[in-house]
Amino acid sequence: MERSKNGTDFMLGSKISFYYERLDIYLYSLEELGYALGNFLCLVPEHFVNKELCEWLIDGLSEKELGEKLLDLKGYGRKRGAPTLSPYPGNGILHGKGSG
Repeated sequence: MERSKNGTDFMLGSKISFYYERLDIYLYSLEELGYALGNFLCLVPEHFVNKELCEWLIDGLSEKELGEKLLDLKGYGRKRGAPTLSPYPGNGILHGKGSG
């Protein structure tokens, strides 16, 4: 992997990586996370979605809404009264409760 003059890695996505220990890889984007989860699902432990992953989504990838929803679902919520996700009958899409 090449490095820039300031020491950051040349990757699309985040300059901050998320280390996925079980696969011994560093992830830099949602696409890479999706690929790792989709292709190695049997290696994903129950505790994979943790505070560190959520913080990386928020701070590293600027995916604030996704990261905060996951934090709330896991009970790490950053703010009180944040919307929670529930399945919408009929199509399996997740929607925020209480959101318009």
